[in-house]
Amino acid sequence: MLNKLRIITCLLAWLLVANCGWSQRLDVDLKQGTKKARGEFRSTTPDTLVLENEQIPADNIRAIAIDGEPSEMKTARRRFDDSRFDDGLSELNKITDRVSSKVIEQELDFLRAYGTSHSALYGGTAVPNDALSLCNEFVNRYSQSYRLYPIVELQGLLQTMLGADREAVAKFDQLVASQSEEFKLRGNYFSAVSLMNIDQSAAAAQRFQTVLGTSLKSESATRMKLLAEPMYAKSLALSGQVDEARKRAEAIIQRESSENQELFAATYNVLGICELKSGNLNLAAIQFLHTVLLFPIGEFHAEALYYLAREVWPQLERSDQAMESRETLRRLYPRSAWYNKLNR
Repeated sequence: MLNKLRIITCLLAWLLVANCGWSQRLDVDLKQGTKKARGEFRSTTPDTLVLENEQIPADNIRAIAIDGEPSEMKTARRRFDDSRFDDGLSELNKITDRVSSKVIEQELDFLRAYGTSHSALYGGTAVPNDALSLCNEFVNRYSQSYRLYPIVELQGLLQTMLGADREAVAKFDQLVASQSEEFKLRGNYFSAVSLMNIDQSAAAAQRFQTVLGTSLKSESATRMKLLAEPMYAKSLALSGQVDEARKRAEAIIQRESSENQELFAATYNVLGICELKSGNLNLAAIQFLHTVLLFPIGEFHAEALYYLAREVWPQLERSDQAMESRETLRRLYPRSAWYNKLNR
Protein backbone atom coordinates (compact mmCIF):
# COMPACT_ATOMS: atom_id res chain seq x y z
CA MET A 1 0.00 0.00 0.00
CA LEU A 2 2.81 2.39 0.90
CA ASN A 3 4.50 1.86 -2.47
CA LYS A 4 1.21 2.48 -4.28
CA LEU A 5 0.72 5.75 -2.39
CA ARG A 6 4.22 6.87 -3.35
CA ILE A 7 3.59 6.08 -7.01
CA ILE A 8 0.29 7.97 -6.96
CA THR A 9 1.94 10.93 -5.23
CA CYS A 10 4.71 11.08 -7.85
CA LEU A 11 2.19 10.87 -10.69
CA LEU A 12 0.11 13.68 -9.19
CA ALA A 13 3.21 15.85 -8.76
CA TRP A 14 4.20 15.20 -12.38
CA LEU A 15 0.71 16.09 -13.60
CA LEU A 16 0.67 19.31 -11.58
CA VAL A 17 3.99 20.41 -13.08
CA ALA A 18 2.88 19.50 -16.59
CA ASN A 19 -0.52 21.17 -16.29
CA CYS A 20 0.98 24.37 -14.86
CA GLY A 21 3.12 24.78 -17.96
CA TRP A 22 6.40 24.08 -16.16
CA SER A 23 7.12 20.74 -17.86
CA GLN A 24 10.09 21.48 -20.10
CA ARG A 25 13.51 20.05 -20.93
CA LEU A 26 16.51 22.30 -20.43
CA ASP A 27 20.11 22.27 -21.63
CA VAL A 28 22.29 24.01 -19.05
CA ASP A 29 25.86 25.10 -19.77
CA LEU A 30 27.81 25.00 -16.54
CA LYS A 31 30.71 27.16 -15.36
CA GLN A 32 32.39 24.35 -13.45
CA GLY A 33 32.34 20.56 -13.42
CA THR A 34 30.78 18.76 -16.38
CA LYS A 35 30.24 21.11 -19.28
CA LYS A 36 26.50 20.55 -19.71
CA ALA A 37 23.46 19.22 -17.88
CA ARG A 38 20.20 18.20 -19.51
CA GLY A 39 16.92 17.26 -17.95
CA GLU A 40 13.30 18.13 -17.38
CA PHE A 41 12.53 21.08 -15.16
CA ARG A 42 11.33 20.12 -11.69
CA SER A 43 11.56 23.11 -9.35
CA THR A 44 13.56 26.20 -8.53
CA THR A 45 14.77 28.40 -5.68
CA PRO A 46 16.98 31.49 -5.92
CA ASP A 47 19.95 29.25 -5.09
CA THR A 48 19.13 26.10 -7.05
CA LEU A 49 17.69 24.83 -10.33
CA VAL A 50 16.32 21.30 -9.93
CA LEU A 51 16.13 19.06 -12.99
CA GLU A 52 14.83 15.51 -13.07
CA ASN A 53 18.30 14.07 -12.61
CA GLU A 54 20.30 16.67 -10.67
CA GLN A 55 20.35 19.89 -8.68
CA ILE A 56 22.37 22.77 -10.15
CA PRO A 57 23.58 25.68 -8.01
CA ALA A 58 22.31 28.91 -9.57
CA ASP A 59 25.79 30.43 -9.52
CA ASN A 60 27.10 27.56 -11.67
CA ILE A 61 24.78 28.33 -14.57
CA ARG A 62 26.54 29.86 -17.56
CA ALA A 63 23.68 29.66 -20.08
CA ILE A 64 20.31 28.00 -20.61
CA ALA A 65 18.59 26.60 -23.71
CA ILE A 66 15.02 25.34 -23.54
CA ASP A 67 13.31 22.86 -25.85
CA GLY A 68 10.75 24.66 -27.97
CA GLU A 69 11.95 28.19 -27.26
CA PRO A 70 11.76 30.75 -30.10
CA SER A 71 14.92 30.91 -32.21
CA GLU A 72 15.15 34.64 -31.44
CA MET A 73 15.98 33.82 -27.83
CA LYS A 74 19.02 31.82 -28.92
CA THR A 75 20.13 34.66 -31.21
CA ALA A 76 19.60 37.22 -28.45
CA ARG A 77 21.86 35.27 -26.07
CA ARG A 78 24.62 35.24 -28.67
CA ARG A 79 24.27 39.00 -29.14
CA PHE A 80 24.42 39.52 -25.38
CA ASP A 81 27.55 37.36 -25.18
CA ASP A 82 29.14 39.76 -27.69
CA SER A 83 27.98 42.79 -25.63
CA ARG A 84 25.58 43.75 -28.44
CA PHE A 85 22.72 44.33 -26.06
CA ASP A 86 20.56 46.54 -28.28
CA ASP A 87 20.85 44.02 -31.11
CA GLY A 88 19.84 41.22 -28.77
CA LEU A 89 16.82 43.19 -27.58
CA SER A 90 15.80 43.72 -31.19
CA GLU A 91 15.70 39.94 -31.58
CA LEU A 92 13.53 39.57 -28.49
CA ASN A 93 11.15 42.23 -29.79
CA LYS A 94 10.39 39.95 -32.75
CA ILE A 95 8.68 37.52 -30.38
CA THR A 96 5.07 38.64 -30.48
CA ASP A 97 3.18 35.39 -30.03
CA ARG A 98 2.50 33.90 -26.60
CA VAL A 99 5.24 31.41 -25.71
CA SER A 100 4.39 27.76 -25.14
CA SER A 101 5.38 27.27 -21.49
CA LYS A 102 6.00 29.09 -18.23
CA VAL A 103 9.63 27.99 -18.22
CA ILE A 104 10.17 29.74 -21.57
CA GLU A 105 8.12 32.72 -20.43
CA GLN A 106 10.31 33.14 -17.35
CA GLU A 107 13.49 32.90 -19.41
CA LEU A 108 12.14 35.42 -21.93
CA ASP A 109 11.30 37.87 -19.14
CA PHE A 110 14.77 37.32 -17.71
CA LEU A 111 16.46 38.01 -21.05
CA ARG A 112 14.45 41.20 -21.54
CA ALA A 113 15.33 42.51 -18.07
CA TYR A 114 18.97 41.40 -18.41
CA GLY A 115 19.49 42.87 -21.88
CA THR A 116 17.70 46.14 -21.15
CA SER A 117 19.68 46.61 -17.94
CA HIS A 118 23.02 45.97 -19.62
CA SER A 119 22.09 48.33 -22.45
CA ALA A 120 21.31 51.05 -19.90
CA LEU A 121 24.42 50.39 -17.82
CA TYR A 122 26.95 50.06 -20.63
CA GLY A 123 26.23 52.72 -23.22
CA GLY A 124 23.23 51.35 -25.09
CA THR A 125 19.97 53.07 -25.88
CA ALA A 126 17.88 51.67 -23.02
CA VAL A 127 16.63 54.06 -20.34
CA PRO A 128 17.79 53.16 -16.79
CA ASN A 129 14.35 53.67 -15.21
CA ASP A 130 12.76 51.40 -17.84
CA ALA A 131 15.39 48.74 -17.14
CA LEU A 132 14.79 49.03 -13.40
CA SER A 133 11.05 48.61 -13.93
CA LEU A 134 11.63 45.38 -15.86
CA CYS A 135 13.89 44.08 -13.10
CA ASN A 136 11.32 44.97 -10.44
CA GLU A 137 8.61 43.17 -12.40
CA PHE A 138 10.78 40.07 -12.72
CA VAL A 139 11.57 39.99 -8.99
CA ASN A 140 7.92 40.41 -8.06
CA ARG A 141 6.75 37.72 -10.48
CA TYR A 142 9.52 35.15 -10.05
CA SER A 143 10.64 35.48 -6.44
CA GLN A 144 11.81 31.84 -6.35
CA SER A 145 13.56 31.81 -9.73
CA TYR A 146 17.09 30.54 -10.17
CA ARG A 147 17.52 33.74 -12.19
CA LEU A 148 16.61 35.95 -9.21
CA TYR A 149 20.02 36.98 -7.88
CA PRO A 150 21.48 38.19 -11.22
CA ILE A 151 18.42 40.43 -11.59
CA VAL A 152 18.70 41.67 -7.98
CA GLU A 153 22.33 42.58 -8.74
CA LEU A 154 21.17 44.56 -11.78
CA GLN A 155 18.56 46.32 -9.63
CA GLY A 156 21.36 47.47 -7.35
CA LEU A 157 23.64 48.57 -10.18
CA LEU A 158 20.84 50.56 -11.80
CA GLN A 159 19.97 52.21 -8.48
CA THR A 160 23.65 53.13 -8.06
CA MET A 161 23.61 54.66 -11.55
CA LEU A 162 20.52 56.66 -10.60
CA GLY A 163 22.09 57.90 -7.35
CA ALA A 164 19.91 55.75 -5.05
CA ASP A 165 22.86 54.18 -3.24
CA ARG A 166 21.06 53.37 0.02
CA GLU A 167 18.47 51.38 -1.90
CA ALA A 168 21.29 49.74 -3.86
CA VAL A 169 22.99 48.57 -0.66
CA ALA A 170 19.74 46.89 0.40
CA LYS A 171 19.67 44.99 -2.92
CA PHE A 172 23.30 43.94 -2.68
CA ASP A 173 22.69 42.76 0.90
CA GLN A 174 20.23 40.24 -0.55
CA LEU A 175 23.16 38.73 -2.47
CA VAL A 176 25.25 38.67 0.70
CA ALA A 177 22.46 36.73 2.42
CA SER A 178 22.34 34.06 -0.31
CA GLN A 179 23.78 30.56 0.03
CA SER A 180 26.21 31.18 -2.84
CA GLU A 181 29.78 32.26 -2.09
CA GLU A 182 29.92 33.79 -5.58
CA PHE A 183 26.83 35.94 -5.02
CA LYS A 184 28.03 36.83 -1.51
CA LEU A 185 31.30 38.06 -3.01
CA ARG A 186 29.55 40.21 -5.61
CA GLY A 187 27.15 41.57 -3.03
CA ASN A 188 29.99 42.62 -0.73
CA TYR A 189 31.93 44.26 -3.55
CA PHE A 190 29.07 46.26 -5.03
CA SER A 191 27.62 47.24 -1.65
CA ALA A 192 31.05 48.56 -0.66
CA VAL A 193 31.10 50.77 -3.76
CA SER A 194 27.67 52.15 -2.89
CA LEU A 195 28.65 52.68 0.75
CA MET A 196 31.54 54.89 -0.36
CA ASN A 197 29.07 56.96 -2.37
CA ILE A 198 27.07 57.72 0.81
CA ASP A 199 30.13 58.57 2.92
CA GLN A 200 30.30 55.26 4.76
CA SER A 201 33.87 54.49 3.78
CA ALA A 202 34.78 52.64 6.98
CA ALA A 203 31.92 50.19 6.42
CA ALA A 204 32.98 49.91 2.78
CA ALA A 205 36.54 49.04 3.83
CA GLN A 206 35.27 46.11 5.90
CA ARG A 207 33.36 44.72 2.95
CA PHE A 208 36.30 45.09 0.59
CA GLN A 209 38.40 43.19 3.14
CA THR A 210 35.82 40.39 2.99
CA VAL A 211 36.21 40.28 -0.79
CA LEU A 212 40.00 40.22 -0.52
CA GLY A 213 39.77 37.29 1.89
CA THR A 214 37.80 35.05 -0.45
CA SER A 215 39.20 31.72 -1.55
CA LEU A 216 37.05 31.55 -4.70
CA LYS A 217 38.98 30.89 -7.92
CA SER A 218 36.36 31.56 -10.60
CA GLU A 219 37.11 34.02 -13.38
CA SER A 220 34.67 36.64 -12.07
CA ALA A 221 35.84 36.19 -8.47
CA THR A 222 39.49 36.61 -9.47
CA ARG A 223 38.69 39.83 -11.35
CA MET A 224 36.62 41.23 -8.50
CA LYS A 225 39.22 40.31 -5.88
CA LEU A 226 41.92 42.10 -7.87
CA LEU A 227 39.78 45.22 -8.32
CA ALA A 228 38.99 45.17 -4.61
CA GLU A 229 42.64 46.03 -3.91
CA PRO A 230 42.54 49.62 -5.26
CA MET A 231 38.93 49.99 -4.12
CA TYR A 232 39.96 49.08 -0.56
CA ALA A 233 42.73 51.66 -0.83
CA LYS A 234 40.15 54.19 -2.02
CA SER A 235 37.94 53.50 1.00
CA LEU A 236 40.96 54.14 3.23
CA ALA A 237 41.74 57.42 1.47
CA LEU A 238 38.15 58.61 1.76
CA SER A 239 38.13 57.78 5.48
CA GLY A 240 41.32 59.80 6.08
CA GLN A 241 44.00 57.10 5.92
CA VAL A 242 45.72 58.75 2.99
CA ASP A 243 49.28 57.51 3.57
CA GLU A 244 48.20 53.88 3.83
CA ALA A 245 46.00 54.25 0.76
CA ARG A 246 48.83 55.77 -1.27
CA LYS A 247 51.21 53.00 -0.15
CA ARG A 248 48.78 50.30 -1.25
CA ALA A 249 48.05 51.96 -4.60
CA GLU A 250 51.73 52.44 -5.41
CA ALA A 251 52.37 48.77 -4.57
CA ILE A 252 49.72 47.74 -7.11
CA ILE A 253 51.39 49.86 -9.81
CA GLN A 254 54.74 48.26 -9.04
CA ARG A 255 53.45 44.69 -8.85
CA GLU A 256 50.82 44.35 -11.57
CA SER A 257 50.93 44.69 -15.35
CA SER A 258 49.62 47.84 -17.01
CA GLU A 259 47.97 45.56 -19.56
CA ASN A 260 45.20 45.28 -16.98
CA GLN A 261 43.82 48.68 -17.92
CA GLU A 262 40.79 48.45 -15.65
CA LEU A 263 42.99 47.79 -12.61
CA PHE A 264 45.39 50.61 -13.47
CA ALA A 265 42.57 53.08 -14.11
CA ALA A 266 41.10 52.31 -10.68
CA THR A 267 44.53 52.57 -9.04
CA TYR A 268 45.54 55.90 -10.61
CA ASN A 269 42.20 57.31 -9.51
CA VAL A 270 43.05 56.29 -5.94
CA LEU A 271 46.37 58.09 -6.24
CA GLY A 272 44.52 61.14 -7.56
CA ILE A 273 42.19 61.10 -4.55
CA CYS A 274 45.18 60.76 -2.21
CA GLU A 275 46.87 63.83 -3.73
CA LEU A 276 43.59 65.74 -3.69
CA LYS A 277 43.11 64.93 0.00
CA SER A 278 46.69 66.06 0.66
CA GLY A 279 46.16 69.37 -1.14
CA ASN A 280 48.59 68.51 -3.95
CA LEU A 281 46.38 69.68 -6.80
CA ASN A 282 48.95 69.48 -9.59
CA LEU A 283 49.92 65.94 -8.60
CA ALA A 284 46.22 65.04 -8.38
CA ALA A 285 45.73 66.31 -11.94
CA ILE A 286 48.63 64.17 -13.15
CA GLN A 287 47.24 61.02 -11.52
CA PHE A 288 43.73 61.49 -12.89
CA LEU A 289 45.15 62.30 -16.32
CA HIS A 290 46.89 58.92 -16.27
CA THR A 291 43.44 57.38 -16.32
CA VAL A 292 42.01 59.81 -18.87
CA LEU A 293 44.88 59.53 -21.34
CA LEU A 294 46.25 56.02 -20.83
CA PHE A 295 43.48 53.89 -19.30
CA PRO A 296 40.10 55.33 -20.38
CA ILE A 297 38.05 52.38 -19.13
CA GLY A 298 34.34 52.78 -18.39
CA GLU A 299 33.33 53.85 -14.91
CA PHE A 300 36.90 54.64 -13.83
CA HIS A 301 37.35 56.95 -16.82
CA ALA A 302 34.10 58.64 -15.85
CA GLU A 303 35.30 58.94 -12.25
CA ALA A 304 38.58 60.60 -13.29
CA LEU A 305 36.70 63.08 -15.50
CA TYR A 306 34.37 63.86 -12.60
CA TYR A 307 37.21 64.67 -10.20
CA LEU A 308 38.95 66.82 -12.80
CA ALA A 309 35.76 68.73 -13.66
CA ARG A 310 34.43 69.11 -10.11
CA GLU A 311 37.53 69.33 -7.92
CA VAL A 312 40.94 69.66 -9.53
CA TRP A 313 40.59 72.11 -12.43
CA PRO A 314 38.27 74.55 -10.60
CA GLN A 315 40.65 74.72 -7.62
CA LEU A 316 43.56 75.33 -10.01
CA GLU A 317 41.43 78.02 -11.72
CA ARG A 318 41.65 76.17 -15.03
CA SER A 319 38.10 76.83 -16.20
CA ASP A 320 38.69 75.77 -19.81
CA GLN A 321 40.03 72.37 -18.73
CA ALA A 322 37.16 71.99 -16.25
CA MET A 323 34.65 72.65 -19.01
CA GLU A 324 36.43 70.21 -21.34
CA SER A 325 36.37 67.45 -18.71
CA ARG A 326 32.71 68.11 -17.99
CA GLU A 327 31.81 67.99 -21.68
CA THR A 328 33.77 64.78 -22.23
CA LEU A 329 31.97 63.19 -19.29
CA ARG A 330 28.61 64.32 -20.66
CA ARG A 331 29.39 63.09 -24.16
CA LEU A 332 30.79 59.67 -23.24
CA TYR A 333 28.88 58.81 -20.07
CA PRO A 334 25.66 60.85 -20.04
CA ARG A 335 23.80 58.34 -17.85
CA SER A 336 26.63 57.42 -15.52
CA ALA A 337 26.48 57.90 -11.77
CA TRP A 338 29.47 60.24 -12.06
CA TYR A 339 27.77 62.56 -14.53
CA ASN A 340 24.62 62.53 -12.43
CA LYS A 341 26.70 63.36 -9.36
CA LEU A 342 28.40 66.21 -11.19
CA ASN A 343 25.03 67.81 -11.80
CA ARG A 344 23.66 67.40 -8.28
